[in-house]
Amino acid sequence: MWIFTKHGFFSAVCARKGNGKHGQPVDPDRIMVRARLRSHLKALKERFDELLGDCEIQESAGTDYAFRLFVQKSAWMQVMARLAEETDYDNFKSEVAHHQGKAGVAYEHSLHDVWSVMHKLQETEGLVPITAKQMDALLPFLDRFEAVGFSAGSWKMPEGQFPLFNFNEVVTEFHQALYDNGWVTPAFDWTEWQESAKSFLDSPKKIEDADATAIQKLLTTHSRKDRFCEGHLAAMFENGHVVALLRRLKVIRGKLKSGRISSPKVIAQKEGDKPMPPPEKIAKEFPKEGDLQLFRLEKLHEFKCVRCQENKKSKMVAVQGGDWSKLLCNGCYGLAQSKKG
Repeated sequence: MWIFTKHGFFSAVCARKGNGKHGQPVDPDRIMVRARLRSHLKALKERFDELLGDCEIQESAGTDYAFRLFVQKSAWMQVMARLAEETDYDNFKSEVAHHQGKAGVAYEHSLHDVWSVMHKLQETEGLVPITAKQMDALLPFLDRFEAVGFSAGSWKMPEGQFPLFNFNEVVTEFHQALYDNGWVTPAFDWTEWQESAKSFLDSPKKIEDADATAIQKLLTTHSRKDRFCEGHLAAMFENGHVVALLRRLKVIRGKLKSGRISSPKVIAQKEGDKPMPPPEKIAKEFPKEGDLQLFRLEKLHEFKCVRCQENKKSKMVAVQGGDWSKLLCNGCYGLAQSKKG
């Protein structure tokens, strides 16, 4: 399990029997507590000296976690109980800043990154990945919306009634295509996403980094809101927002077709080319899982994950289909493996 505490971050798993190498059976009575920083294990030992004081911090540069200690499970259970007992704060990140001070600035910043990643996971709950078929159902509308003189429709003023916006035929077709192809989804609460949607309107450049799921959520929000706010969707056409979303979707679709990713250090591998070599020297090669294989590089490598479409900088990379132009971040690799289970 991963454990984030005010003393530091730890990964606790059962130790292995014998020499402790891969392939040995696990020892359910002994726990290996791993850390990225020696100072985190040192702080934990000092806090629970009576339980961990005799446990030696071991360093192994060739492993994923550089620092670790071994402890009997019975003692570790007491440590966990004590950690729960000492919880007396209502904001974890603030408590880390208060407890560790300047020495823990890097850890505190990392916690904000973890919060951001897990918040994205929360926002995608219930949503399934957008397919190329779904994108292809919308992209033909882009040229029609970009045509000179295009108008989404016009307002009608029925006597004795509220004004109504009458969409033209192409927008009506587009609106139907959104529903027919799963772009308008009931899988998330669009009413709770209003501030996020507004941020894309206030800062249109954010669309340039949006993934297909964000576009789906925006299209759902605007389509559903139009049912309660007459003229809302028309306004999204008038201010260029819908066109901007389709232009971004076209870019994403192009990357799916070619396998390209927009990292300055990685060039797309074309059919017939020699296999692309690893961008950095490999420190460790993990067993292959399906069409994915995880590697740890000796140096940090900048790339764009082909799954989440986010820019990453990490030593841990997963390669899809043996093609080093198709790299996944460690988070997307882990998510892919968890779905197998």
